[in-house]
Amino acid sequence: MIKRFDRKSSPRICFLLIGFNRRLLLLDNVERCKSACQELDSIYISVDGAREESKNQSIALSDLDVLGFSHLGKTKCKVKKWPSNLGPDRHIPEAIDWAFQENDGVVVIEDDIKLSSQSLRDIRDLLTEQILSASMEPIVSMSGIGGLSKVPNLWRHTPYFTAWGYGLTYGFWSMHKNQSFEIQSGISINQYMQTSKIWQKMSERKRSIWEERIKRGNYDYQIQATLFKESMNVKAPVFRMSDNVGHGDSLSTHTRFTTPRYLRRSFERRNYKFKGELKSQIISRLLIFVDSNTWAGDGVLSVRGRTAGIRTMLRGLASHIKRRDNNA
Repeated sequence: MIKRFDRKSSPRICFLLIGFNRRLLLLDNVERCKSACQELDSIYISVDGAREESKNQSIALSDLDVLGFSHLGKTKCKVKKWPSNLGPDRHIPEAIDWAFQENDGVVVIEDDIKLSSQSLRDIRDLLTEQILSASMEPIVSMSGIGGLSKVPNLWRHTPYFTAWGYGLTYGFWSMHKNQSFEIQSGISINQYMQTSKIWQKMSERKRSIWEERIKRGNYDYQIQATLFKESMNVKAPVFRMSDNVGHGDSLSTHTRFTTPRYLRRSFERRNYKFKGELKSQIISRLLIFVDSNTWAGDGVLSVRGRTAGIRTMLRGLASHIKRRDNNA
């Protein structure tokens, strides 16, 4: 564990809530985090500034007075309103930097991501274990499958990261900031990934998909690039713990499209009982295949992971077989 503070107690964990222009969604997440907090936990709220064309677009600090921070008891809460509009790909990393100034682990929740208070506690508890064991694997709340009411959840490993509710250690964030600087220095993605075992096992098609995504500069794809380079996995649940309620919202930055079919059933209020970690390698590989073809979006069954539809691909295959038979 990277020692930054002289503490004899448990690591300090912070719930970092990201907001911009959806006040009610942000307030709802504050209430959920208040129920999840323990003595050493804190709540940080980071609100991006308004865009130049609309000074009233961003949430005003006066809009957050209803939170009643003085009634949070031992839970500490800090609020920061940025003076100008950074946009999510600058705002969120800057907010994470701010949260890590006094914390060992950070659970990041954007305003349209919804988890139950129990799920937030589950992520916080696992993040505490990660810090104490010197593990740097990020934790995500996402899965391509939903759970059954009486079936316990399990933690598992996946190579894919998603920003839909996640936990980070200070050790990982420090390493990531150094790695992302390498990408910004202008070297090619293949050069950057030359020591990555995960990258070397990828098909050319998948490499092409991720190379294009990483070049966009989105902060979550930059985190994914660090994970690929370091051949690191992510801790994810077998059954999904979070919902994204921003799909179809005109105020959303990235999710104005309708909700994908595999996300239409809500699980954000489900309180799972976690029973440790998944041991079966076969089931783990199957779940990674599901990840690839749902939320990670680099599988051939995913619309995001192919350049042509299934029917087009089948027609192309049939034409290839027909040409081959004619030439035989």
